[in-house]
Amino acid sequence: MEPGIGHFTGAVVQNATAQSTIHVTNLTVDATLPGNPCDAGEQRLRGILFFGASGTATNNHVTVTQGVNFGCQEGNAIEARNFVGETLSSPDRTSVTISDNVIPLYQKTGILANGNVDAIVTRNVVTGVGPSTLIAQNGVQMGFGATGLISANEISGNNYTPNSFFACGIIAPRILIYRYAVCGAPRSFRWRPFSAFIKE
Repeated sequence: MEPGIGHFTGAVVQNATAQSTIHVTNLTVDATLPGNPCDAGEQRLRGILFFGASGTATNNHVTVTQGVNFGCQEGNAIEARNFVGETLSSPDRTSVTISDNVIPLYQKTGILANGNVDAIVTRNVVTGVGPSTLIAQNGVQMGFGATGLISANEISGNNYTPNSFFACGIIAPRILIYRYAVCGAPRSFRWRPFSAFIKE
């Protein structure tokens, strides 16, 4: 519990300083937090966070969800972000490899890379909640300047049923996606021709 706030905020596991290198291996993170209010910015709930850091996340088991407030736009299982503040990309590029992790439940995004980040995302099992009216989940997302490779992942269960927004197995502008394995319900996975290159 965070002092003076009354509930847990931020990441369960995070690097201590920016521009550092961390390796997170063989860890179980269970951030199942019933009744948490919605938080924003750096206080958003996350399982493992590389914040302006390079490194690896390998062979971890990560669950991140808030129970009754499942519609909050937070709860990323593994996230690599490299911004100055919340919006301006850092001039120093970071590099992360996220591999062989099991993410059986997440609130917003299973694996997320945003900002000035090079990311390799491979051999992960990422499972959303399935058809949901509460939140449009994304299995793997790279954006806001992130580049990388998404390869041989099993991604399923991303299906937002109201259709006012779409849930997606992969959201990845200008990213190479190789050997995509499994996506859940038909609406869970939508390719836009300009946003991703698929190599069989």
